[in-house]
Amino acid sequence: MKACPCKFIRFTLLLVSASLILGATPMSAGEVSSGLKSGPYVGMDLGVNLASDLTVPGEASISLSPGVRWDVSAGYAFKLDDQLTFGPELEIGLMVNSLDKASDGGGGSSIDGYFSQVPMMANGVFHWQVSSNWVAFAGAGIGYNYSYLDITSDGGDSTGSETDFAWQGMAGLRYNFGSIEFGLGYKYLGFTPTGMDTVNDNAILLTYRVRF
Repeated sequence: MKACPCKFIRFTLLLVSASLILGATPMSAGEVSSGLKSGPYVGMDLGVNLASDLTVPGEASISLSPGVRWDVSAGYAFKLDDQLTFGPELEIGLMVNSLDKASDGGGGSSIDGYFSQVPMMANGVFHWQVSSNWVAFAGAGIGYNYSYLDITSDGGDSTGSETDFAWQGMAGLRYNFGSIEFGLGYKYLGFTPTGMDTVNDNAILLTYRVRF
């Protein structure tokens, strides 16, 4: 990917700024929620993405260096009881990993370039208020993942892209300040490009959510 995804970054910054402003009253008042409630929410995740090799069975593979994952999401939480909600949500993200080495089974060599992904997912997420300040979450989702491979060489760039069905799971724990929550989470995303083994993305993320 040659260009910085500026529109995505600007959108995310605007979303975070707006949610912080809207959530500032309960946060500054130091409220502690007596239970989870129904209502809309938005979230953002940012962290390290570890992706498996890009492998064409019996032919070649490319290993990837640790990269970054950045997601934004919006959903609506339905209250199941005072400590439990279920939230259908939509999510879009960006993952970028630089290429490390290419191998054809007879040895490997360094390679330059990037592997970028844009997951577009529909998730279902459960939230449990495990104490007055701690909220645990777990969920799963399905959708599509757009992937773009850019290999740089002396002879010029070699690129390719496609969109594939994808699936993911997630879990984590957040500390709440009124309607605002910060914490740590994990996400797994998998998809199978045409003619290749399944690509597995494992991300450790700082996670943020604001409830309205």
